[in-house]
Amino acid sequence: MGLLYQSGTIIEEILDLKIENIDFEKRLIYFDSQPITYPLHIFADIKLIIKERKKGRIFLGRQNAPLNMTTIFRNFKDAAIESGVGKILTPKMLIVNK
Repeated sequence: MGLLYQSGTIIEEILDLKIENIDFEKRLIYFDSQPITYPLHIFADIKLIIKERKKGRIFLGRQNAPLNMTTIFRNFKDAAIESGVGKILTPKMLIVNK
């Protein structure tokens, strides 16, 4: 969620993010060749996710397939209902200031 909140990018760009687009030493992540600096804890979280992998997408689903947007939104809907927020909760709602 930190990637989404601090980058201002859309969730599809986050899900498509590749390990090759990350400069761990400089604490930069490149979105469309545009570098964005993140706090150190974001890189620690990414390292936990990717483990020993050196290339490819950061976020993978079952059988190492790319995550599907439908799955993401279904998970948000389930979380919204379970938490009592309502039937609609989107990633954008978590980062937009009202």
